[in-house]
Amino acid sequence: MKKGVLQILKGIGYFLGYFMAQIVVTFVIAVGYMVKLTADMTIQGGQMDQVAFSNQLLEVVLSKVTLISLLSNLLCFAVIALVFLILKKKWYQEVNLKRFSLSYLPYLLLLGIALILMVNFGLELLPRSVLEAYSEQASMIGDDTSLIGIIAVVIVAPVFEEIFFRGLLLSTLRKGMSTGLAIFLSAVIFGVAHGQILWMAYTFIVGLVFAYVVVKTGSIATSMVLHIVFNFFGDIVGRYIPELSNSVNAILAVVGAIGVAAILLALRNQQNAEEATVDEQALSEEEDLHTII
Repeated sequence: MKKGVLQILKGIGYFLGYFMAQIVVTFVIAVGYMVKLTADMTIQGGQMDQVAFSNQLLEVVLSKVTLISLLSNLLCFAVIALVFLILKKKWYQEVNLKRFSLSYLPYLLLLGIALILMVNFGLELLPRSVLEAYSEQASMIGDDTSLIGIIAVVIVAPVFEEIFFRGLLLSTLRKGMSTGLAIFLSAVIFGVAHGQILWMAYTFIVGLVFAYVVVKTGSIATSMVLHIVFNFFGDIVGRYIPELSNSVNAILAVVGAIGVAAILLALRNQQNAEEATVDEQALSEEEDLHTII
């Protein structure tokens, strides 16, 4: 019991560290813009009231969310790597980053597509007022279509989020509690980290799937691939999907949900089959050794 509480506290500490990295980067960008804006006004001899200044500063920060996410992920990873270096530990071993069987790749690709179908088209079934409020908040952040923005969302964010949430956090929680509870709590924290209520809801579900895949495959490299597929189809491909009727949205969401369940089951069977093969090989080697003796 005491060990479980300790691991939860460590997990909360890791989350606060992740959150602080975002605050630090946001603060630096905000201060930099304040200095620039103040200097521009001084040169031009103009003035801006405090409300207008604050609104303009907020707009700039929101427009830089992708950059903030990119830099905060890099900062967080640098701190993690430095801590493990000081402790003389290999960070990639601590977060379970290792090679995985290529036989998992088709499952990860199909699972990512099924998951985005379930989430995206499931969200479209929500009341219009909820979706409009969600779209308004999302539009405030902006949509970075630059190459750097796409790389940040599709590659950098998945890689570093998996290192932190399914690597460091999930591994820590599993040391002090059941795997099921660790998966649940890591998904809760993953959801909370995304802030907005709808993002929190669907990233919690996505976090459950990602964590389950890591547990079954034994490597966060698989969840990195899955996360990249999910973000690619959600952020890039999703932009070109036209508005559909509720009935079509419902069908696609159900197809996605069934696909997620079926693929997770197939993934579990694949993992069980590989474990059975390893056990058979070990048993065969042991029998051969007895024969020789």
